[in-house]
Amino acid sequence: MEMETKPTVKGNLLGRGRHGRVYSAFSFNHTPHHLAVKSAFYSHSSLLAKEKRILSELQHCPEIVHCYGDDSTMEEGVETYNLFLEYAPGGSLADLIRNSGGTLPESNVQLYTRMILKGLCHIHEKGYVHCDIKPSNILIFPLEDGGNKVKIADFGLAKRVGEERALQLPQFSGTPAYMSPESVVCGEDEPPLDVWSLGITVVEMLTGKLVWRRLGKEDLLFSIVFGEPEIPESVSEEGKDFLRMCFRREAKERWTARMLLNHPFITEEPSSMAMETSHFDWSRLKLRDPLASTGSSSSPRSRSNSFFSRFLSSMQSLFKISLVLFHTYLG
Repeated sequence: MEMETKPTVKGNLLGRGRHGRVYSAFSFNHTPHHLAVKSAFYSHSSLLAKEKRILSELQHCPEIVHCYGDDSTMEEGVETYNLFLEYAPGGSLADLIRNSGGTLPESNVQLYTRMILKGLCHIHEKGYVHCDIKPSNILIFPLEDGGNKVKIADFGLAKRVGEERALQLPQFSGTPAYMSPESVVCGEDEPPLDVWSLGITVVEMLTGKLVWRRLGKEDLLFSIVFGEPEIPESVSEEGKDFLRMCFRREAKERWTARMLLNHPFITEEPSSMAMETSHFDWSRLKLRDPLASTGSSSSPRSRSNSFFSRFLSSMQSLFKISLVLFHTYLG
């Protein structure tokens, strides 16, 4: 624990969260002096202390918010834990989407998605899962050239890969609207969850709307497990393909952050997004879902899919009833 030697002056309240309050602040102990401070009563600071430990292991990644340490102070007679973080003058990605009229240009979405993926690669390769990727947890840092740098923040719910949570279904560690099917069904919070959540975030950047809109909790969970995330028609073909890779229903088939970082949606410049037929990329063809190809309605696969559709319909009804019973029981 780093004990302060000179005062840190808290300024405006920036927000409230499940882990405490966030303030702008001026500190004599850190450079830069203008910081964001997350504060919580010491008796309720375990998640903030965990966030500090995780951030200390994830340092030296430009796409992850920097942590400048922590301290303990007495405020109104109560011991308070303070976590010092980079101050984001541009607010969050959620603020940027709202202030831009609800949508962002696809070229900007490409740039921001690339930055988020770089951060996710670092997180996953260090053995962690963020578990709560969403626009309000992506911070904006304006650049001198008029652009923006984005960084992943809020690691209070992050966990080690393979670490089990002491949660009973159907509780979740993150924000339900950004959860993946395996998180809902099995409580499985592993790197593919972050990729699914990124896909939801990309759709929100493009449309200003959540994939699952105005649904009650049972209907939301039902849609996540059995629904198909709607991919905006206005996005480029590369963008649509990118989102399909994020929304693979089976976690083991979903593309990793490292794979997505090499996807044409991320690697190609906006002006050269159209694929030329004379330079067809056969490696991309092999990575596509073989079930997506068309076939005769009388083929064995079609008959199998017809049976599966009927089976899935029955399972959907059972799942929805189970959710209602779960929530009634846990009520």
